[in-house]
Amino acid sequence: MAELTLCMGTLAKTPYYITGLGVNVYSIEELCYCLAGNAYILDEDLMDPKLCTFIEKQLQLKELATDLRELIDENKSIGEFVTTILTKTGYLSEEEIYEVKQVLLDNAMLGFANKRKARGDNLLKNRKYMLAIDEYQYILENIDKAEETELYAAILHNIGTAYAYMFLFEKAAYYYREAADLADGEESRIAYLMATRMTMHKDQYDKLLLRHGYDAEFLAKVDKRMEQGRFGAEHSPYREAMDNIKELKGSGRINDYYKAIDDTLSSWKQEYRRNMNA
Repeated sequence: MAELTLCMGTLAKTPYYITGLGVNVYSIEELCYCLAGNAYILDEDLMDPKLCTFIEKQLQLKELATDLRELIDENKSIGEFVTTILTKTGYLSEEEIYEVKQVLLDNAMLGFANKRKARGDNLLKNRKYMLAIDEYQYILENIDKAEETELYAAILHNIGTAYAYMFLFEKAAYYYREAADLADGEESRIAYLMATRMTMHKDQYDKLLLRHGYDAEFLAKVDKRMEQGRFGAEHSPYREAMDNIKELKGSGRINDYYKAIDDTLSSWKQEYRRNMNA
């Protein structure tokens, strides 16, 4: 029989948005779940008085809110802040809290840029594209391109991927090209040609290929990736949707086929609007 956990506080009418994770939480249990599962990318910006107010007013946990305010006032670490929440709520066992503490310690040693990149990658994975771009741009403004060339190029590539998933292919191509020029990465060069192909007529694209002198083996990789329909993710949600649509057509389920097209386009439009307003 599964163990039951008694919930604390009340369910919030208005959620609290955790910017670094790109998620809304309505209860202390949801907050604990997010903190425990994402300890490796938490940063000091979590220690926000607004979170304390949310815990006090919305969740009706005044004592916990008071304790957290004191930690902020005393400039305590993010580790103490998070483990106080987890301990006071009883959401995790002592052993589990110890494991989270270790992750937070490792996280503290990671360094600014890599930690923030992990946050950006998490936002990208969760389709919070504009938030991911903001996170990536913040890193680029605060690191030295010459000293951290590989990291800088990787971030440029990921910005390109975020724009590609929003169908802003010209912007995507720009960042992929910047990444490829900086670190000579094959993945960035492939993604650059993919994004460029989405913005050019075939004859223009063919002239570009001729001008740059790409070899046949490399172009075969680009063509294969174009067929797969993905930029930076092994399992793109867009690719999965298209595979489902093709399968419906191939099996002769025409009504389902057209319905899937309508539903998919509607979903993509909503997601696009959401991310453009993020």
